[in-house]
Amino acid sequence: MYKVEVRGDLTNQLLSVSTFEVTNLLPVAKMQISGDIGGSFKQGLPVVFDGTTSWDGDNDVLSYSWILDGVELSTEPMFEAEFMEGDYLLEFEVEDEFGAQSRLIQAFSVDSVSLDGFNQDVNITVLDETVATITTVNVNTQETSIAPSWTDFEFISTGIGIGINVESRITQTTQYDLVLIYSDNQMSFEKVNQTITTETALKMNLAVFIRDLGTNNVTIYDMPMPSEGQIYEGQSWFPVGLFDRVYYWGELAVIDTTTGTDSTNTVSVDVEIPALDLMDYITSIASNIPGSQVPLLVLGIAIDYNLYIDIDLQVDVHNNGEIVEMVVQTGASTPEILPSTPVDLQPDGSIQYFSYSDTESSIEIFGSIGLRLRIAQPAWLTTGLGFIVEDPMFLEGEWEAKLVNSTGPIGTSSSMAYSLSDQILTIAVNQTVEEPPEENETENNTEENNSSLTNETTVESPLDDATENQTNETQDTQDDTETPSEQTDDADTSSEAFDLLDYALYGGIVAAVLLLFMVFGLLRRKKPPKSPQQTNQPSWEFNPGNSW
Repeated sequence: MYKVEVRGDLTNQLLSVSTFEVTNLLPVAKMQISGDIGGSFKQGLPVVFDGTTSWDGDNDVLSYSWILDGVELSTEPMFEAEFMEGDYLLEFEVEDEFGAQSRLIQAFSVDSVSLDGFNQDVNITVLDETVATITTVNVNTQETSIAPSWTDFEFISTGIGIGINVESRITQTTQYDLVLIYSDNQMSFEKVNQTITTETALKMNLAVFIRDLGTNNVTIYDMPMPSEGQIYEGQSWFPVGLFDRVYYWGELAVIDTTTGTDSTNTVSVDVEIPALDLMDYITSIASNIPGSQVPLLVLGIAIDYNLYIDIDLQVDVHNNGEIVEMVVQTGASTPEILPSTPVDLQPDGSIQYFSYSDTESSIEIFGSIGLRLRIAQPAWLTTGLGFIVEDPMFLEGEWEAKLVNSTGPIGTSSSMAYSLSDQILTIAVNQTVEEPPEENETENNTEENNSSLTNETTVESPLDDATENQTNETQDTQDDTETPSEQTDDADTSSEAFDLLDYALYGGIVAAVLLLFMVFGLLRRKKPPKSPQQTNQPSWEFNPGNSW
């Protein structure tokens, strides 16, 4: 509250006394905390604190204070920090240059990275080289607000402010092939064939603030941002005043989709419309969008007016992503960043591999917003004012104000989001070893070779060669007449020296010899009786007591 006294120069006589009050509007604290995975913050991953969307109704300069569990962390409007596992209480406070304050309090928790939250748990056994496909989908949402800029039409006891709200959703999908190379108990990892798809969705709102200068009451009307041209496919529109079509941004819509190998991209959108009758636009919004309100703009005694708005804005969205590879080595339980060198992996061990993506998105808004108020004073009012004031047309005219205009960005914001890969790989070594042939298999092969050799010998012996047969029979007879002691010694020696394969081989040979003599005996029986003249022919005599 202020009092102004006016006194004369010479007499110092009090000429007039007037009082007036200057009201300081409280600042509005707004903050956004980003960097969570699945709704919770993780130990070892940065948490981003953003208070840049806070604003002051008088456009006063603001100071910021971030207090965590009673300790001030930062005085910057935006910063990031890492936390240990635990529960925390955060206080965020903004203060204008006159000491007016606004405060927000929010609790949050930090958890350790869990290996149970993956969509796919894949077991892989590697021998030399194996390929697996890894996919990460990261969604980053944020909200950007530009504090209202005011123009005060004191003659109608009304102040009008214009602000902007921008809502964004960035979806970045990364897919790559992971090549696993195992050699000498070392596992190497290589990313190939990486493809990144970035989808940018935006929604812009125009906020109109109407303040009664007498009571200082402020009414806010939030409405879709209008534009002369179409911003996205399927955007709604309606005619307003002289415009056949005025498009309005009524939804969070995809404005760009980019696919490539680069995780960095920039999307730019122009929003323009000149000389749009704001009150007609608000009336059209109320008619076409259920639940919308029409503001009552009190313009004192004026009853015929137009409030035009000129919008010329450019919105730039910058997106940047990165893949961070993690590994849980044999015998460990805590994930660590994948080393640049090969990882030890013994045949009896296993390791786990996963990755996460971080996507940083920042929004910059450039351009200007202007207001132009036109008042057409009616004739009956002009006539009546002619009896009261010297200038009865003082309400007639146009007033113009450039509410937002800057060579740099008029509003900025930034946020960070993290997302785990869909897959976690549990990697082990293929321990299959080619065993040497068993002993039985070797013995069978030897037996087959010896049997073949015996058969070949039998086939090659001519049965009609009497001399050779007689020699064989004589040798066999001599062998059969060996003394029992010799046979016993031979048997003992054979028992000690022969194993199972030798017994089988020996039995086969004896059987072949018996078969040979049986065939020869049958042939002898079929021959005619011996002639008496053949006195020199030896006689054959069979001893039943001998075994063959």
